[in-house]
Amino acid sequence: MNSRSGRGFTLVELLVVLGIIGLLLALSLAAVSVAGRAARQSEASSNVRQLGLAWEQYSVDHLDRFVPGFITPEAQSWHKLYLAYPDMRPIPPAPTFSTAEPNIAGPWTWHLVPYLDQDLTLLRSASLNPDAPYSDDVDIAQEIAYEPAYAYNGWYVGGHIRIEPDRPNPTPAFVKARLGVRQYANLVVDSRSRFRRPSEVIVFTQGHRFEEPGSVRMDSTEFNPWFEVTPRFLADEEQWSAPVPGQIQGMSAGAAAPTGRGTDKAPVYHGDGHTKALGIESFGDQSKWIDGAREINEIPTRDFTHEAE
Repeated sequence: MNSRSGRGFTLVELLVVLGIIGLLLALSLAAVSVAGRAARQSEASSNVRQLGLAWEQYSVDHLDRFVPGFITPEAQSWHKLYLAYPDMRPIPPAPTFSTAEPNIAGPWTWHLVPYLDQDLTLLRSASLNPDAPYSDDVDIAQEIAYEPAYAYNGWYVGGHIRIEPDRPNPTPAFVKARLGVRQYANLVVDSRSRFRRPSEVIVFTQGHRFEEPGSVRMDSTEFNPWFEVTPRFLADEEQWSAPVPGQIQGMSAGAAAPTGRGTDKAPVYHGDGHTKALGIESFGDQSKWIDGAREINEIPTRDFTHEAE
């Protein structure tokens, strides 16, 4: 009688075993990848909510007004707007407001730092050394100002404040935007009382700034953080598009588009305080950025554009 106890595996059996192991590894890696994306989305949503709460508290302390998206040195001087680091040193361009000084106080970022308990962790992007002192190095202070981890819809919420030659007082861009031959509208929502569609309009999300025209995937981990993000059309100039699902095409150098940063969706803080992860197809809707978007000359609200003034 022949014994079979010493028989080895056949080639077919080895291939089957190796195939099963490979399949299990692939399933495991896919599960880890999905879990990683979910964890990143959860953390980003939590962070953008904290930032939104700081934005809300700023409004409470400033008579219902929203933090401006950007303020020029001239407008800061007119308002006598002095911002200070937590150690009470003035943030340039204060105290002289000279245009030769770096406009670190221009973006919204430093305005909200006091409402984050002076904790800069949430604002710091991956490019910054988390242990670096923020106020000892002007380059680091500028990175926090212009390259925070999250971006503001600052053109249409809060507004870009500047002084125009024909206007004595600082005013936001697009407060008298031309919609048609004889149609004008203020498209900047700068206070809670003026917000008509807070549950729909984007306030904060994640942004990517294109250094030159090109494309990037929504889920790319390679990104250039920027302090603001824009609609698909800023006034009547196309900034970015989504030619294929999950891909963003930057139309010009300096265009700032939403990005998922490792996921195919980006966290959004809306004007009413709720957060939601959106895909690039949702970001293409102009009405999600502009509270006063409307149908003009049979052009649907989704594709709303306007002239600057």
